[in-house]
Amino acid sequence: MKLLIEFLGKKYTIGNKLSSVIFFLTKVLPKKKKTVVVATSKDFSANENLKYIYETICLNTNLDVRVLDNFNEGFYENRKKYYLLSRAKVIVVDDYFYPLYRKKISRSQYYVQLWHAAGAYKKFAYSAISARQSNSLEFEKKAHQQYTHIVASSEDVGEIYAQAFNHPKEKIKTIGFPRTDILYNFEYRKFIKDRFSKLYPELSDKKIILYAPTFRGGETERVNFKSKIDWEKVKIPIDTIVLVKYHPLIKKTSQYDNEQIVDVSLQNEFTILDFLIISDVMITDYSSVIFDYSLLNKPQIMYLSDIDDYVKERGFYYPIETYSYGAIAYNEIELSELINNTAAIKVKTDEQKEFVRKFMSSCDGKSSEKFNQLLIDLTR
Repeated sequence: MKLLIEFLGKKYTIGNKLSSVIFFLTKVLPKKKKTVVVATSKDFSANENLKYIYETICLNTNLDVRVLDNFNEGFYENRKKYYLLSRAKVIVVDDYFYPLYRKKISRSQYYVQLWHAAGAYKKFAYSAISARQSNSLEFEKKAHQQYTHIVASSEDVGEIYAQAFNHPKEKIKTIGFPRTDILYNFEYRKFIKDRFSKLYPELSDKKIILYAPTFRGGETERVNFKSKIDWEKVKIPIDTIVLVKYHPLIKKTSQYDNEQIVDVSLQNEFTILDFLIISDVMITDYSSVIFDYSLLNKPQIMYLSDIDDYVKERGFYYPIETYSYGAIAYNEIELSELINNTAAIKVKTDEQKEFVRKFMSSCDGKSSEKFNQLLIDLTR
């Protein structure tokens, strides 16, 4: 077994080096001027953000768009991927992208970071180096140093992104996130609500509460997530259904005996943005989904029972109160009182408008158009 592990380790190292050689040799070739690579280290089919970006580029430009994902398939499968990376004019990512950590792109290429989380809530990248759950300075440098353009959702967020990715403000493009455009599309919103009612007619007359928490801790804890809400202690109104949508990283979830609680995390019929549209109220904690949700002008409840621990784990860019334009609950008793009192959770209009101005002002329903124009300009 030990010899096998050593062999596989050497094979992996050799494969990485050969991939680097292919990338190095082919990056000196002329770039495919109209080619844009949308890339992720993970599974593209599970990435709702990149899928939307890919679709909007394909539908609204004449660019040659390629998808690259799953860079753990071995050398022979990866060699074409590294060749495409080296020849593309523009590379678009929305997260850490390890295939380029040790491979320097050409000066004639553009590397665009369109971070998957809108707004600026939990500290990340360079901002989180001193936090409990953080990477090393060297790791963050490898991950982020090559970006030529960084997309942000507002001017305020752009300043934070410049610090988080350790780049000058000139590289920040405050054009908003393309996926948020559908939240302004009233035809699409009606279509999603009608589709949900047809698929689940028994819920058509129910009030829908969406519970969408983020993950916690390291990889093991993220996969085996346990809800911070003990739903047996929460009194859910009889005319209400709670839809539970966990973070995509969470694979094993809590089981619910209550018929008023439905876990929709593993279904493929609706995206998280669809559930934002379907819901009447959202309960979340430290998830960046609060930024997308703010564009819908709906009430939200922030459930912060473990805030002291979470601050130590990640830390926030602003005081927690900055992120709430609705109600806050710290335990199940307070949560029960809120969801049984509609008046207590109505949107605070002034606070909501200020929240959108600060974090999402560039997400104006035209972000796809602005992003596509950026790509067109880069590929001229």
